[in-house]
Amino acid sequence: MRKLLFIMVALAAALLVIATGTDGENASANLQQANVSIGDNFYNPETITVNAGTTVVWVNNGGANHTVSSDTGVFDSGIAPADLLSSGETFSFTFTAPGTYPYFCYLHGAAGGIGQAGTVIVQQVATPTPTATIGPHRQPDDPTVWPRCDAISERCGYASAPGSPPLRAAWAANRVAARA
Repeated sequence: MRKLLFIMVALAAALLVIATGTDGENASANLQQANVSIGDNFYNPETITVNAGTTVVWVNNGGANHTVSSDTGVFDSGIAPADLLSSGETFSFTFTAPGTYPYFCYLHGAAGGIGQAGTVIVQQVATPTPTATIGPHRQPDDPTVWPRCDAISERCGYASAPGSPPLRAAWAANRVAARA
């Protein structure tokens, strides 16, 4: 029994290391990524819609240098010569707040959607609504499950009030008989 417990703990620890990665980042965060291709004088797609928490990665697939610069200064790959994205280089930004984020290339466009420009639309992540589940319900031919009854016990197939000793005794007898 101790050996089984040790194996289960070791397996859980290994899964935790795999899920968090070697740098400690959450694996689910790594899965939320969207890519935008930078071409010469365009972004593809020009408009992209993502969920909050998504990292957008721009990849320069063109032959010229480019930038990725927010109209409002929220993000910027930089305009200094050393910061320009040359062919094959990337820039990434993680969008945490919902909103519309227009951006442009300083070399081939301008704020306001002029020239080489694009937009990231960030949506709030929908929180799933919790749902309640109710345990097993008695089927007419299954005496092994405690019956769920209305106030009138005849609906359960027994002739006494729900929870009364005769009802519990009948249920217990049927359960024993079904297992025999």
